[in-house]
Amino acid sequence: MSTPGGPAANVSSDRGGDREWRPIGTPEQPNLFAARNANHLSTDVIGRSVEFCALAKFLQSAGVQPSGLAIEGEAGIGKTTLWLAAVEQAREHGFQVLSARAAQNETVLAYATLADLLGGVGPAILARLPGVQRIAVDRVLLRAASGGSPINPRVVAAALVSVVHAMAAEAPVLFAIDDVQWLDASSQAVVTFAARRFKRRVGVLVTERVDAENGSASWLQLARPDAVDRLRVGPLSLGGLHTLISTRLGQSLSRPTMVRIAEVSGGNPFYALEFARAMDASSTSADSVLPATLAELMRIRIGRLDQQAQDVLLAAACVANPTVELLAMATNNTVDRIVELLDEPESNGVVGIEGNRVRFAHPLLARSVFTEASPGRRRAIHRSLARALALPELKARHMALAAASADPETLRALDTAAEAARARGAPAAAAELVELAIGLGGDKPSRRIRAAAHHFKSGDADRARTLLESTIDHLHPGLLWSVALNLLAGIRMYDDAFVDAAALLKRALDDAERNPAVLVQNLMSLSFAQGMWRPERIFPPAVPARIIGIHRPNGRIIPLVRFELIQ
Repeated sequence: MSTPGGPAANVSSDRGGDREWRPIGTPEQPNLFAARNANHLSTDVIGRSVEFCALAKFLQSAGVQPSGLAIEGEAGIGKTTLWLAAVEQAREHGFQVLSARAAQNETVLAYATLADLLGGVGPAILARLPGVQRIAVDRVLLRAASGGSPINPRVVAAALVSVVHAMAAEAPVLFAIDDVQWLDASSQAVVTFAARRFKRRVGVLVTERVDAENGSASWLQLARPDAVDRLRVGPLSLGGLHTLISTRLGQSLSRPTMVRIAEVSGGNPFYALEFARAMDASSTSADSVLPATLAELMRIRIGRLDQQAQDVLLAAACVANPTVELLAMATNNTVDRIVELLDEPESNGVVGIEGNRVRFAHPLLARSVFTEASPGRRRAIHRSLARALALPELKARHMALAAASADPETLRALDTAAEAARARGAPAAAAELVELAIGLGGDKPSRRIRAAAHHFKSGDADRARTLLESTIDHLHPGLLWSVALNLLAGIRMYDDAFVDAAALLKRALDDAERNPAVLVQNLMSLSFAQGMWRPERIFPPAVPARIIGIHRPNGRIIPLVRFELIQ
């Protein structure tokens, strides 16, 4: 999981080494798997015997048929720990694993999480895909140019189904995503489509942050209505917290102190560990002063670092996949200096360095670093990251977050990035980028219409309608007005309001004649709307027609027949 630039995505696709798949438990002994591995996981999964048995049951079912499990709970409650344990056990039992960890900073990107899932798929499997599906996967993975027609999301989803089924023919597949609340819209649409079509030995495992303000999502469904179980992770018991703190921190705290930590943390393992770290090592009594809130605790912990180290952490908190090289460019340091500056945060358990990647120990730590920074420091870091990053969508987003007002360069970058997202078949990401430009002061009718078109194509008809209605009210008759009316008519037809759609298209007709492409679209939509409204008018007995000459740049004139439906 990642908050503003939390941990990097954790991607893997493998066959569990050289292990062969073997069934997990039996119908008569479904918990044998859990019992056999309880000691092995004691340092990672503490006080979660019920949850671990649910994981065992899920993996056992996934070895036979499509099965799903959604692990739910509040931030810091231990969802990712259970998710990692399930991934580890699946590998040990011969499952092939496709895994990714979604990040909040990547919600604006096109197919960010899906690219992580597909990135480790072997070339032999991809080579067996039909040509159109292989091209779609290459464009999702940024291995091919995005020119030509936009990617059709259904082709991408069909490719995902083909990949998973090809893998499942050899061994069961675990399809695992951590923090689905941060899934980018294009990835979520593809996963939603594909999951309902998994037919073989596939387990779909997700974690989702759920609290009082954020209810559980119901978009994840498999072919069988009862195939997805939900596991709500609750607080740890007092004994579980004591074992956790003793194991992780090597501290043996008195019962009154543990009671106090349990009360303040609410049984949340991450909170409890952080409160225990905050205690004076020489004092383990109940009188030890604890910060009143986790935010205060994080403020104290991060505030002890020098300013340069805090700047490096802030840069890491602003991207989803921070590397020491990227942080060096963003903070104008050498790689060796970055490693040196991160030594203290790494020793204190704030971050870890894995290869060249920098990962926060928990997304809440990244969130704390980000929220505690002043707006000016955040803008400065975003400006540096914009210079360091190459991907248009990321560069434009950081430029927008660094800007306090509209400037032509940032607006052009956002428009270019939106077009790139559209070409990659991610209209939701394109809409968000255009709306960033509007929010920065680049609010003009053409952008509102483009944002509405992207929203409508992504399935958000309500937002598209809101944008169009407010735009049309302030437009004078003309080409843009006609385009907006045509798009709004399309939304009304989507709502089965064909009479309203026909009325809008008739209003747009005169101005549409100024542009042949808009005119053709208008006439086709009007014919469809009137035909759906009055089916007998689709093929009326007598249809007067006139020829429209459409001039092309090469000088050719293409005649089109305009049908005047009899009123």
